[in-house]
Amino acid sequence: QDADYVALKFEDWKRKLMCATCKVSENEIILSCGHMSCNTCIEESFNSRQRVCPVDRRKITRNDVIPIFWNAD
Repeated sequence: QDADYVALKFEDWKRKLMCATCKVSENEIILSCGHMSCNTCIEESFNSRQRVCPVDRRKITRNDVIPIFWNAD
């Protein structure tokens, strides 16, 4: 049962680490509103002039984009 629980928690965390927009890339940035995304999806937002958080649609600027530095180990 413990192994099943660990596997479920791993899958849960794996989903949380994936970009909510494309569901392909890992989150690479966090926005000032607290939502995470991959850099590609945020760049597409800036390039299309939408400039909004893909989750809550709040307006964002480049100053709202903070890179995430995951630990290597």
